[in-house]
Amino acid sequence: MRLQPYTFKVKYKPGPQNAADCLSRLSQVRDETTGRNIAEEYAYFVAKNAVPNAMTFKMIKDSAHLDKDIKQILNGKISKSNNLFRFREELSVIDGVLLKGSRIVIPDKLRKQTLQLAHEGHQGIVKTKLRLREKVWWPGIDQDAENLVKSCRACQVVGPVPKQEPIKRTQLPDGPWQDLCADLMGPFPTGEYVFVVLDYYSRWQEVAILKSVTTDKIIRSLDMMFSHHGIPISLKTDNGPQFTSKEFYNYLSENGVKHNRSTPYWPQANGEVERQNRTLLKAFRTANAENRDWRKEIPKFLLAYRSTPHSTTGKSPAELLFNRKIRTKLPEINAENEKDDADTRRKDFEMKEKGKIYADQKKKNARIRH
Repeated sequence: MRLQPYTFKVKYKPGPQNAADCLSRLSQVRDETTGRNIAEEYAYFVAKNAVPNAMTFKMIKDSAHLDKDIKQILNGKISKSNNLFRFREELSVIDGVLLKGSRIVIPDKLRKQTLQLAHEGHQGIVKTKLRLREKVWWPGIDQDAENLVKSCRACQVVGPVPKQEPIKRTQLPDGPWQDLCADLMGPFPTGEYVFVVLDYYSRWQEVAILKSVTTDKIIRSLDMMFSHHGIPISLKTDNGPQFTSKEFYNYLSENGVKHNRSTPYWPQANGEVERQNRTLLKAFRTANAENRDWRKEIPKFLLAYRSTPHSTTGKSPAELLFNRKIRTKLPEINAENEKDDADTRRKDFEMKEKGKIYADQKKKNARIRH
């Protein structure tokens, strides 16, 4: 098998021309294990070859007498308080070394060194466990191996990104304009920014165009929005300086608004408004592609968005916020529309569950591919 990678030729050489060295003619030295039966020979072979690299057989024998559990067994006694008591039927002693089956029971003093030897190549948890299970054993070896790999700094630096937690969907608020989320977009090529506020319940969107994004400008925009729809219960933002300033904190406190901040560098934590931002960006790019002023296109986009049934709730943002449909350029028959809160919640729950299942499965498949 070892010669398969090579291309070679076999040539016959007569014996007189092939002088053998003297060492090959010496008789075989008597083996030190002569006198043992076949079973003992096998056990001795397994024990001796199971010793990890850089750890001698003598080290294990010497350390065994310092381990109270192993020492008790070597002395021919084992109590029920012994950690190895429940494995007693699988234990055997060969040349002063305790075995469990064909694996060496490592004394407590050498377990840390054994773990480090097994993890020398910085393999993962599974591979490290497999390497250990092949040769050595002690109670709790799997957990010890797992703890070692998880605490290995080198593995943490170069290892794969930890698997993501399953998606936790935001619970639908009790009513419209109670829980809001906000975000900033920009700067755009014109040097302006867009301040977006979204209602979690109705998905109603408010947009303000700003030339600067100071806390004062943000507060003025919120004042105008609150004057139209009222003061909400909570507002969720990222950790931008505009939203973490003392001035912004005082403003929300004076209005009795609870400020929720998303996890730093984790836009998914404020995913609802981030998703709406992508829709807005598409409208801006469309206006730019058609050589239109995007500022003038925003009202058209908002009218269309607010009057269109949302894919999650099944109703338009205007219906859920105002309990009525708003008039658009499309012809329609005016009819009284009753708000069906139970149906809205059912539809919202079903769509979110479908989205959660899809997203979690996608992450699972991505982990399998890697």
